[in-house]
Amino acid sequence: MSADWPVIKLSQLTSKITKGTTPNQNDGGFSDSGINYIKAESVGFDGKIDTSKFSYISEDVHNKLKRSQLEVDDILFSMAGIHLGKVGIVEEKHVPANTNQALALIRPIKELIEPKYLFYFLQKREINHFVNNATSQSAQPNINLEQIGNLDIEVPNLNIQNSIVKILETLDRKIDLNTQTNQTLESIAQAIFKSWFVDFEPVKAKMAVLESGGTREQAELAAMGVISGKGEAELAQLQQQNPEHYKQLAETAALFPSAMVESELGEIPEGWEVSNLGEISSLITKGTTPTKSDMSSAEDEPETFFLKVKDIAGSGEVIRSGIEKIPTSVSIGALKRSVLKTDDVLFSIAGTIGRTAIVDSDLNNANANQALAIIRLLNPKKWLSFTWLNINSDRIQNEIASKVVQGVQANASLANIRDITITMPSDEILEYFNRIIDPILLEKRLLAKNTRELSELRDSLLPKLLSGEIDLTNLQSEVA
Repeated sequence: MSADWPVIKLSQLTSKITKGTTPNQNDGGFSDSGINYIKAESVGFDGKIDTSKFSYISEDVHNKLKRSQLEVDDILFSMAGIHLGKVGIVEEKHVPANTNQALALIRPIKELIEPKYLFYFLQKREINHFVNNATSQSAQPNINLEQIGNLDIEVPNLNIQNSIVKILETLDRKIDLNTQTNQTLESIAQAIFKSWFVDFEPVKAKMAVLESGGTREQAELAAMGVISGKGEAELAQLQQQNPEHYKQLAETAALFPSAMVESELGEIPEGWEVSNLGEISSLITKGTTPTKSDMSSAEDEPETFFLKVKDIAGSGEVIRSGIEKIPTSVSIGALKRSVLKTDDVLFSIAGTIGRTAIVDSDLNNANANQALAIIRLLNPKKWLSFTWLNINSDRIQNEIASKVVQGVQANASLANIRDITITMPSDEILEYFNRIIDPILLEKRLLAKNTRELSELRDSLLPKLLSGEIDLTNLQSEVA
């Protein structure tokens, strides 16, 4: 049962509800640097403000646009465009800043309402639903400042507001930490992959020593340094303190050859080969879209996930919240060719080209449409990490992009995917590589799973907390 909290119009809780304007050339227009200028595309659906999407204006232009100069704790609310109701909150790192007419600037009166509470409240599904159903019938959907000011806000006392904020912030901080950790893990894996299989640094380190007249032992030591990132003194210390680790490092370095040979991909380490993705895959196919007849004749409910390119984030994460569903009978019937299995690799081949994802166990038996290529490896345990890092490398992303056919919708073919060229090391090197990389990528996938669970918890708690349905007495410590 909801708490008996007062309901107050947003306009009564704020000192300002306004919007900005786009600077014209007479004002001075945009600049290459200067004051941050925040547009609606900078505000994400997750409430984050993406600084990489900022534009800039000069200080003179900023001073002319006084009405929309932003302050810390101002709320930004998208009020024009195809995605209304996105919410962001201005932080210290964002200011000085200004904004345009697609974002409402909402300045809370802090004695009446905690800004972070209002930020969370405006993310409620009911608010988003109301805003997107109250749009004017124009070429570009929009709502006006009066409609925003008339939004009903449930306002408990400030102590309760602060308690709610602390709970939601605890979850948000953990989600952010997981995201940052995952980015770090991805960077580590990519750096090791690039060193070994793109730049061939262990091989070149050996070659440099031998070409300068050094001994084989010195060449091996140089390769060990490249692989571990340690200098000679640190390696000597490692040998004393952790002889087993030192031995494994020496064994790994010994596997790399000390010469390069010509290939169709340029110079590669001696004894390695050039192959392609088709040779290490048991299946490379794509999905299809079920017909209206397939869907209408199905007697079971839509319960099977049906993935599209939009469901794959740039990070490689499959965004579960927006995935459509189809009847299982359609998936295993008309669409049986593209039933997904755990550890399948997805590669987008239409629209946004080159998005990639690994199918996690909770997506086993899901399905996909024709914009996604499905790569099923002959031996995922052996090839998964290596393949994943290959197809996300700049060389392969650029190779596929160069073969894209520009039509009504840009697309790449399954033949393009099968023909992706890969520099194949020895099985021994690949085994050592997997020992290092597999735990990193496994942790990355587990953290992503934890983040999904935290996001689901946050999304389920948010409306209940903001309507007073949950007793806050013990919840804060439980969430922490």
